[in-house]
Amino acid sequence: MSSNKLTIDIDTHGLISDLQKLIKIPSVSARKQNLEECAKEIVVMMKRIESTQS
Repeated sequence: MSSNKLTIDIDTHGLISDLQKLIKIPSVSARKQNLEECAKEIVVMMKRIESTQS
């Protein structure tokens, strides 16, 4: 019987750091404020992740 295992390498410290950055942005949903700031931060995070995947 063969076992298929998926190994995922997670940068826990980086993930926590990214979450802390997003949490520090004042409320996005309650007053629809800082949507652009939050979106820009997410783009930066996604680009960093993309660059480490190559």
